[in-house]
Amino acid sequence: MAGQEDARAGVSEVFSSIQGEGCWLGRKQIFVRFAGCNLSCAYCDTDTSEHRLLAPSQLAEEVRLMAAGGGFHSISLTGGEPLLAGPGFISEFARSAAGTGLPLHLETNSTLPGALREVIDSIRYVSMDIKIPSATGQEARYEANREFLAIASGNADCRCCVKVVFTPQTLAQDIRDAAGVVAGVDAEMPFILQPATPKGPEQGFPSSGTILTFYNIALECLKDVRVIPQAHRFLGLR
Repeated sequence: MAGQEDARAGVSEVFSSIQGEGCWLGRKQIFVRFAGCNLSCAYCDTDTSEHRLLAPSQLAEEVRLMAAGGGFHSISLTGGEPLLAGPGFISEFARSAAGTGLPLHLETNSTLPGALREVIDSIRYVSMDIKIPSATGQEARYEANREFLAIASGNADCRCCVKVVFTPQTLAQDIRDAAGVVAGVDAEMPFILQPATPKGPEQGFPSSGTILTFYNIALECLKDVRVIPQAHRFLGLR
């Protein structure tokens, strides 16, 4: 059987920028964008069809060269869905990139708890989405989300937060269900409501009334609720 060092994963791009979403908003990171996703959300604004196949050591070398510039908070594994690269690839990359001194930040749709279980010891930060049906057009995967959150929050060396993207079409019950998933694991977990960035002039943000309603619904069972839009889109960043 081929060793982990022989693994390859599709990588769409490696770049540095400022984190524009979630709990680590405003942090300077090195972003590794993996190709491929197991979901197809209606509001998705990411195209990873063009990519290179890299070994963990090759990817780590690119990250090391970029990290030499200094000032970075972490290495953000994003996508697509980075866990589709495989636990072996992620673990080997973590070992190869350890010399940078930068921890790994995982941005994920939280539907692959089995993969997370195998790599959680290599991850310092987890920013997990819970995808809700009325926003994504996908079926709910709340049991997988719940298991994923339990794994992430159960690791004392890992910090975690949960994000829910919503649109003008989002149903209040979906917000209630997603908040309930989090409350069932840790009611103090940061829970971020993120209005989807409109794709065109015909689309808009949810109304201020809707945003406040959703905030109050989440606050019924959670202690740390925040509304944070995609800041990098407003700032013209990647």
